[in-house]
Amino acid sequence: MAVERQQIDPRTRQALAALRSDHCACGHHKRSEESFCRQCYHSLPAPMRSNLYATLRNGYVDFYFEAVDWLTKYTGRTPKAKEQA
Repeated sequence: MAVERQQIDPRTRQALAALRSDHCACGHHKRSEESFCRQCYHSLPAPMRSNLYATLRNGYVDFYFEAVDWLTKYTGRTPKAKEQA
């Protein structure tokens, strides 16, 4: 019996690619397997930082994009924020 590969939705794929990347959403270097560079990570409110330790099944993807949106809105550190300026 062949095992079917599950399709990964684009948001999940993007969040996982960001997690594996060595570049933060702001463009700075970060460690692979970390969501953001140190400066972006420490710019986030504590509850939001804690949420980034969630598993995929427990909402990591939504928490990641919530953090990117927050960084865009409140710090201007992401490319999206720089484009809007």
